[in-house]
Amino acid sequence: MVEAALIFLPLMALLVALIDFSLVIFMRSTIQFAVREGVRFAITYQTVPGKGHDDSVKAIVESNSMGFLKNKTSYIKVKYYSPSNLTAPLSGAGSNGPGNVVEVSIDQLPWSWLAPLQPDYNQKGARKSPFTLNASAADVMQGLPVGQLQPPAR
Repeated sequence: MVEAALIFLPLMALLVALIDFSLVIFMRSTIQFAVREGVRFAITYQTVPGKGHDDSVKAIVESNSMGFLKNKTSYIKVKYYSPSNLTAPLSGAGSNGPGNVVEVSIDQLPWSWLAPLQPDYNQKGARKSPFTLNASAADVMQGLPVGQLQPPAR
């Protein structure tokens, strides 16, 4: 009986660690899938009724994230670049024009362990996130279909 008591705690810690690591890997692949779907949606100039191009892309990313990004659209970024200068994002009208590069990313999405063995608290008593998740995807904007107008970027 004593042997079982000595084994139980390390066994449970190992089981919880396995679940935590598996969940992080699953979450990372899910948000990567979500941004890839957002880029695929963006390059075809589709929009969700009542929203601009960027907000439509963010809505698609959120809907493909399996709830991990529900009400967290502030972490989703949509940027457009000129093919000749991939360091400075474009802004304003026409930034989502044909031939430009669109990048959809999720930046600094905080994630905490399900069962932290040693929790880390900030000065206000709230748990700090031990790490953040990032994902990004990019592609070249396609040409507009015949008779279709370019949707406003923002």
